[in-house]
Amino acid sequence: MSDTQAEQQRFCQLIRHTVRAKISILVLLLVVLFVIWSALSSGEQRAQEVDVKFCLQVIQDPYYYRGGLGEESCKAYDAKVTIETARHSHDNDPPPPTTATPEQLRKQVDDFLDHFKQFKDYDWNRRQAYGIRLSLPYIQGPVPLNAALMSLLWPFCALLALAAVVALKFKQTCYEIHLSTLLSNMKSGENDRSFALTEFLAGQMTEIIPRQEPRVFLYKKPIGLFPEAVVSGGLFVGAVFLSLNLLTDYVPQFNQHGDDDSSFAIYYACLYLFFVGLCFLLSRTRHFWRDSVSATIGGEIKGARLYSLHEIFFGNLDYSFAKVFAVTGLASLFLRWDDYRGFSLLCCATKVVDDGPWVATIVQLVMFLLVLFLLAPLLSTLPPGVWRGKLHTFTRRILGYGAPVILIYSGFIVFYHWITMYGQFKDFYLWPIFTGFNDVPNYFTTDDLPFGFRLFALSLFVVAFVEIYLRAKRKRDQLRRTKD
Repeated sequence: MSDTQAEQQRFCQLIRHTVRAKISILVLLLVVLFVIWSALSSGEQRAQEVDVKFCLQVIQDPYYYRGGLGEESCKAYDAKVTIETARHSHDNDPPPPTTATPEQLRKQVDDFLDHFKQFKDYDWNRRQAYGIRLSLPYIQGPVPLNAALMSLLWPFCALLALAAVVALKFKQTCYEIHLSTLLSNMKSGENDRSFALTEFLAGQMTEIIPRQEPRVFLYKKPIGLFPEAVVSGGLFVGAVFLSLNLLTDYVPQFNQHGDDDSSFAIYYACLYLFFVGLCFLLSRTRHFWRDSVSATIGGEIKGARLYSLHEIFFGNLDYSFAKVFAVTGLASLFLRWDDYRGFSLLCCATKVVDDGPWVATIVQLVMFLLVLFLLAPLLSTLPPGVWRGKLHTFTRRILGYGAPVILIYSGFIVFYHWITMYGQFKDFYLWPIFTGFNDVPNYFTTDDLPFGFRLFALSLFVVAFVEIYLRAKRKRDQLRRTKD
């Protein structure tokens, strides 16, 4: 056996091992998802029984409902609403009168503590409804777990597992490129037979312009129904879809504390930052593997189909595109963001923000920096007499330092809004198509973001993305000229 054939067999083994690893991770992911879904479904039934039992106790207590309520208010998901209404029924009670006797004050405090303890017991019983016990090998007794806590941690675990699958896909592509390069160096007859012996795992390698420097190769796999791709792709889509359903159906229920959306935002901010960190690591990993392949082959490797799309969408991308969105973002300040217009956060934030003067000052400062970031691309259109070197350096620093931060900030708004829209679309439109009715309560209920604010966030996102992309492109071109 020649060295080339031995290398081909070795790369084929590496590709098969990578495919098996991807499928194994995805199957394990789906098995754990099934366990969590089963535990949450059974826990939801037990939790409803706890709700109904406590609701029947609450509606008979004159401390909450002096007029009394019928048992219809404690059916299905109405029991949860009745209980939460009773929980906050005395939040706005006035203080006791000064003429109250010590006995009256003591009775009022005792009543409050007794009912406070009732709700503490109710919360504890409801959390215990989602408890499960797993029997694991080499462990004598069952291991107690809480499905509600698992549902909060699961999106992070799912993202990590899916990121590992994507990284394995990068590695598989690098192996396929090496294998395709070996086959492209063979004669016609040997190439066809070797291609069959490699189980058709390789793709097609073509050079864009032969003998140009630096050399650029396009890699393309044929379009077909390949079992490995179908299995791994189907498992990947299933894991993503079920994880999204878990994220929108159950996570907000266990994460919400109070009537506002602050707990939603904090939890999804952590999830989003974790996602951004994984994307950064995946990007670094992909560049590392692709650079090692390029150094071995003697040219830069690009995907044939993505290269065509890249030329269509990013071939003529320049700062004029960023200027259009900068003007759009500034214009969105004159649209309504809520019961006020966006520019109100710049001129009179204290009249809009009700959380205190120092919070209003911080909001005003942030808005000033965001508006300054949108103004930076427009300053390049000033006449040459006004466009001085110091002003140019100042605006370039604003764009350079601010683009990564603003891209992450505006990306979170887009991510949070997209998750909200997905949860509402699934609950109100997708499930009724397949089941005829919606038997899952829409826990993910957040108010839709105003159009003006969404337009402002989208403009920031596009301007920051264009700045980062063009800056990276300039660095690549400079590095290429240095190598030449």
